[in-house]
Amino acid sequence: RGAGVPIWFTGTAPEQGTPGGRVATGLRQKDGEPMCFPDGYDKFASGELAEYLTEHNAQNLVIIGSSTHLCVMYTATTAARSGRYQVVIPVDGVNTANPYEHDYALHQLSVLPRANERIQFTTLDGITFE
Repeated sequence: RGAGVPIWFTGTAPEQGTPGGRVATGLRQKDGEPMCFPDGYDKFASGELAEYLTEHNAQNLVIIGSSTHLCVMYTATTAARSGRYQVVIPVDGVNTANPYEHDYALHQLSVLPRANERIQFTTLDGITFE
């Protein structure tokens, strides 16, 4: 936030309007930081995210969140392939309840044709903004 980087929060469509559809308290969502509920794991599915990124002239995305094997993987793949974004995934900023699914998703993201050359892995401490 200090670098002026736009932040976009998402949930799942069934969570909208429920306690599970709120941003975790520790993330301290600020006024003006959008929260959307696309109907699918790929957060680009509704078109809102792509529009938001275009408005903010984004070229690079840092993807953090739960469900490495679903939401993170599908969103990162679309971002890299269709959106042509450079994608950064901090491995300590994503998770899945099942360690195998988490590791498998990270592996898939590292080998997916037309996506893997635009996806890089780091840690939260390794992210800096210029």
